[in-house]
Amino acid sequence: MTRTTNEVQAELAQARRAFDNYNNVQFEGHGTPDNYYLNPHHKSIEALAAELYEIEQAAKAIKLSGDSLQAERAWFNSQGFTRPDLAQKACQARGYNMSDLFAAIKAAK
Repeated sequence: MTRTTNEVQAELAQARRAFDNYNNVQFEGHGTPDNYYLNPHHKSIEALAAELYEIEQAAKAIKLSGDSLQAERAWFNSQGFTRPDLAQKACQARGYNMSDLFAAIKAAK
């Protein structure tokens, strides 16, 4: 069963709090990047981050395929963006990057 993005993000936030708490106790608030691998919580954070990345990539692939790709392309073209930064922000609000949209369109041809 695949977990949702919100479930993984919540667990990642909890693991990050445990990581920070460990650092505060062990290194008296002076944890450095060199101490990262000394923290026993680093493996769970890395695993959760990888899981979150996979979930987000799968969501992008679903959104940018078939009929939904054509709908996203039509939406993008109808917006009449004049600035790339605004186009990028609008795409990110819809759950993907502008480069993801262009790559999916190119791959669909």
